[in-house]
Amino acid sequence: MNTEYLEGLKGWFEDYYNTFDASDDDDRKNYVLKKEHTEEVYKNAVSIAMAEGFSAEETVLAGICGLLHDVGRFAQYSRYKTFKDSISVNHGLLGSEILLKYNTLMGLDKNVQDVVLFTVKYHNVFKVPDGLGKVEERFLRLVRDADKLDIWSVFLKQVEIPQKQRASAALLGLPESSQYNPEIITIIMDKQVVPLNRVITVNDYHLLRLSWIYDLHYKASFQLLFERQLIAHTLSILPQDNRILELRDFLNTYTAVMLK
Repeated sequence: MNTEYLEGLKGWFEDYYNTFDASDDDDRKNYVLKKEHTEEVYKNAVSIAMAEGFSAEETVLAGICGLLHDVGRFAQYSRYKTFKDSISVNHGLLGSEILLKYNTLMGLDKNVQDVVLFTVKYHNVFKVPDGLGKVEERFLRLVRDADKLDIWSVFLKQVEIPQKQRASAALLGLPESSQYNPEIITIIMDKQVVPLNRVITVNDYHLLRLSWIYDLHYKASFQLLFERQLIAHTLSILPQDNRILELRDFLNTYTAVMLK
């Protein structure tokens, strides 16, 4: 496994992406959204691996996992016109099935194939499963970090552009409102990740993403979070009431501790 193999997989991904009909403008926006997300998660995965001292071969594997983590999204959107798993299909499981169907990982050692398939299949679960092998857990946590960091950015970008210019599936069909569910702040300040079933509005989803700081696993991930000011940016578009300001101070303190 080397950079040449990785470049071959990038070519496969591009060819696979081009099989989807993007003649409709709205469909094109949604496909492009996930393609650009894939590219950024790949970059994040490589950056985290390098910063955490992964070997050259491990860094290539991290890149492969990042590149392929969301391969199921394109078929998901093609079939259901949504990125919401709960009303369509588990895109992680679908992605692993697609990789097997097309023999995408042919040429890799069986144990390496298993790691990639595992990270693709489980990158979107609510919680990292218990009892994992050391290698599987290491790469799963890395890809989840890389994924979350870009979802943060994607969502912020989408809410800042006019509605007509957005990818229609980007905000998961959530209504925009000046309100938010105050119970979500309580969950976050209890240092828990917010489950999606507590989310009703776009503001709720902003808060849910803030709770992901408890599901980041590498110091390098916190460094990227801090450098990109993702917490500050997210908080700035929420109502500036006392609860939000209290949450801001709480999260800033938590992040500072994690960066030490």
